[in-house]
Amino acid sequence: MENKEEFLKLIPREKIKAGKFPTAWLIESCGLRGKQIGGAKIAEEHANFIINAGGAKAGDVLELIELCKQKVREKFNINLETEIVVI
Repeated sequence: MENKEEFLKLIPREKIKAGKFPTAWLIESCGLRGKQIGGAKIAEEHANFIINAGGAKAGDVLELIELCKQKVREKFNINLETEIVVI
């Protein structure tokens, strides 16, 4: 995005609170709700959660996280930061 004002026009007003907007909305807007890689799946109920749909491996989760980051970067030019620490 060229500037913050132009970007904020893309987000529904009710989603913006105190100048912030939910990451889940960005992920949903990229069509990723319910997306599954291996046994890891973006939750249908809330796109900010990755669930084990059965037999998920750490690599499945990490691949799904990277997919979310990539799609949000492509659509919104925002680099999401991973909050979890992988050891």
